[in-house]
Amino acid sequence: MKCALLACLLSIGQAVPQGDSIVDAARRQGGAATIVININAGAGTLEELANLSSLILRGKVVYLATRLSKDERIVVTEYEIAPQTFYKGSYAVQSRPGFVTGLIVQRPGGTMSFDGLRLNTTLSDFPEDEAPKVGEEMILFLMRSEMEPGKFRMIGNASGAFRIAEGKVAPLTAAVARSRGDSPQTLQEFERDLRRLLAR
Repeated sequence: MKCALLACLLSIGQAVPQGDSIVDAARRQGGAATIVININAGAGTLEELANLSSLILRGKVVYLATRLSKDERIVVTEYEIAPQTFYKGSYAVQSRPGFVTGLIVQRPGGTMSFDGLRLNTTLSDFPEDEAPKVGEEMILFLMRSEMEPGKFRMIGNASGAFRIAEGKVAPLTAAVARSRGDSPQTLQEFERDLRRLLAR
């Protein structure tokens, strides 16, 4: 599973032919381009996610935006996370008087307009309607982005994120819940299990 989760992260940049951008593709196709990234990795276990993560945290989504990836081959969504609890690793939140910058988590996928073009990137295992939203509280299993070291990526995309709602922790997507066989836990139960796992 470790190889499958890593392949999930490493295959993202191969959606557009080498040297081409999603913008070029949209111009050739009359003003719109959709890139679909098919990922067939299973959902990693909590232990696998924890072992692959350099940072595990609980936090709140305070802002999100879509933009082009650094190589302009796909659309990415960036989330600004206000960390509340660190379970593994640490991160120094950047701040100055009157201005605080949270941690930035980036994932492939999203829709945007650019220069009159409609650009879309879709992940087969990460439906947009189940993506994190501003105001939601999450538990995230993260690693630094290889392309943008100041930012982070979720381990295994959707499998590396859990949504907290009404005191319960559940996998981010229904597909991950089915694949892993997860059922919602109380926040206290989830944190207890995670801390035991990390203490091994």
